[in-house]
Order: sequence, then structure tokens, then C-alpha cells
Amino acid sequence: MENNLKIFEFLYKNPDNEYNINQIARIVGISVGSAFKILKEFEKESYVTGKQRKNAIFYHINLNQNTRDVYYNMSLESNKSNKKKTKIICTIGPSSNNVRIIKNLIEEGMDCARINASHCGESSASGIIRNIRKASENIPILLDIPGPKIRLKDIPNPINIKKGDIIKIVFKESDTNKGLFIDAPVDLHRYVNKGHRIFIDDGKIELLVLEANSKHLECQSQNDGLITKSKGMNFPDSCIDYGNLSEIDKFWVKFAIDNDIDFIGTSFVRSPSDILKLNQLLGYESIKKVVGGKIKIIAKIETKEAIKNYKGIISEAYGIMIDRGDLASETRYEIVPRLQKRVIEECNLQGKPVIIATQMLDSMVNNNQPTKAEVSDIANSVLDGASRCP
Repeated sequence: MENNLKIFEFLYKNPDNEYNINQIARIVGISVGSAFKILKEFEKESYVTGKQRKNAIFYHINLNQNTRDVYYNMSLESNKSNKKKTKIICTIGPSSNNVRIIKNLIEEGMDCARINASHCGESSASGIIRNIRKASENIPILLDIPGPKIRLKDIPNPINIKKGDIIKIVFKESDTNKGLFIDAPVDLHRYVNKGHRIFIDDGKIELLVLEANSKHLECQSQNDGLITKSKGMNFPDSCIDYGNLSEIDKFWVKFAIDNDIDFIGTSFVRSPSDILKLNQLLGYESIKKVVGGKIKIIAKIETKEAIKNYKGIISEAYGIMIDRGDLASETRYEIVPRLQKRVIEECNLQGKPVIIATQMLDSMVNNNQPTKAEVSDIANSVLDGASRCP
């Protein structure tokens, strides 16, 4: 009965606006399934009216004497608790992979634990899962699989570079003495040309390609910086065809199935067909089958191609993660806020969860309090309709 009161009061106090089920559920703090049942009951009693608009139903209250009487007769009270409306995802890595620490994270508000498969192996991932489940059987787990992202391989020691330095990126491990080694899934020299840019570590380091051949990419650094191991690379000027799902990703999908993982985050999605292929690998035909299934796909929006196809990707996936780090490197920093708002709006329209990621509280790595800009950034993400923030 309490949830009925929450929804009725919210619609009664906002009579001039229409809201879809996902928005209502998020705002009043209940599940989408519960909101759907309650709204259908209200619609049957003619308290509300639902209108189909594209892929979502929008509801508004029928403000008349009947609903006014219902409002006062039900003795509605505002929900005065401080219960948060947006969920929090925390990445569990070396510094937090401890049962006590994970329990503390849960007590402080963690709703979902994320494991980044790009930075761990099978053994370490299994250890993280064991610790999460020792801490709580109820916390869902999101496994972020690597996808076709290209990364620098192990570098023994960090490398300081200066603006103007010539850097070679080599394709054979035997050539590591000649430059930085990357194990690319495709022949990069077919897609990367002279004059193209390469970003390392979410754009902290920018390289300009001077020469591209089958052995290496010769580049010039455009700024000072520090290169460390396993950092990701972006090629914003190069249309790289990565082909089908890699063997590494297939391994992690099987790992997710074997370990009863709740969500799979898939990186560098380009089109709805990428989600369809992954659903098929999981044994689902489409998102319609996934809703009742165990593992649900979170598609990461972080490429130019994904922005072009974002509506179809949202439709095919269970939920969306806007990875602002790679998205900024693939597009431009200054347009990311607008793209973020556009994707959130479409997710709300289609009733899909949407996660905002990258540097949400980056300053708190070293400080006890966030910056004012970070507080404003997170608040605006929530107000725009974000479902979760890692």
C-alpha cells in the first residue's frame, strides 16, 4: 500500500507533466515492475491516463474531484526519508578486494559491484567474486568484458615523455625493445594513416601518426605525459573494423555464465547487431528473452559509431553505460555533456536503465571531499534521469 501512496502523491503533486514507468519508479524509489502494476490499477480506476509514445507509455493524473477525494481520503504522506533514488556501482579492484572493505562499501550505499576483466585474470576475478558473495549474497555483480579496445601491453616501468618525442608502437612482442607493444586484433596499419591522432589513457596523452606500416606506427607526442602499463588507446580519426566477438570476450562470457554473474558490460559497441550477437552467445534471441533471463547486457556507449546508432543500441540492450572517458577521446570533450543528456533522455523514453561512468568522484582518490564541480556533475546526471553512477 505504501508504494501506491508514493505514486499517487507524486502524480497528484505534478499534474501538468507526464512520466513514463521508468521515471516514476526511479523518482519514488520502487522497482519498475511494481510501478507498472500500480499504474495499471490506477488506470483501471480512471485515476490516471496512459498514452503510448514510441516505445514507452507516459502517465498523467486525471485531476478532478474524484482524484482529489481519493488523495485526501487515502491520507497521503510525503516520503520524508533520505532514501537515495539513484543506485551506486563500485569497481572492486586490488585496493578494495577485501571482505571487510566490501561490507563497508555496502553499508555506505553500494548497490552493485563491478569487476573490470580488462585488468584481471580468471583467478583474480574468481577471488573478487568469492569476496563479494562472502560480504553479501544480495549484491549483484557487473562483469565488464574487454571488448575490442586496444591496450598497451605490460611496461616494466612508467615512461616519461615530452612534447615532440618520437614514439613507435610495434605489433610484435619481439620488437618491444624498439617501441611500445600492442596486441591488436586487426592490422592497424590498414586503418590508421599519417596525420591521424591516437589517444592514450582517456586522452591524457595525444600522439600524431607520422608513418604507418605493417611493423609499427611511428608517432610524435603532442604533449608531456606519463605512460604506464595496460592503458587503453583510442583512434578517433580511424574507422577500425574489429570484426566479430573476440576469443577473449567469449571466454569471459562463459566465465560469467559459470559464475552466475548478473550483468555483462560490453565495451566499444558500434551497432545493435553487436548486442544481438552477444545475446545469441548467451542463448537469448533478443532483449525480449533477456528480461526474464539471468545475465543482462549493459551496452557501453563510448564510440562515434555508437552515438550514430544509440537509439537502436538502447532498444536491443537491457541497459546502457555512458563511458565518458572513451567517448570524450572518440569525439570531443566539449560535446560529451550534450551527448550524455541525449542518451539519458532516450533511455528514459524507452524505459531502460542508464549508468554514467568516468571521473564521477575522481578527486576523492586523494581527498576526503569531492569538488563542487563533481557534486554538480553528479546531481545533474541524477536530475537528467540517470539510474546508476559508478
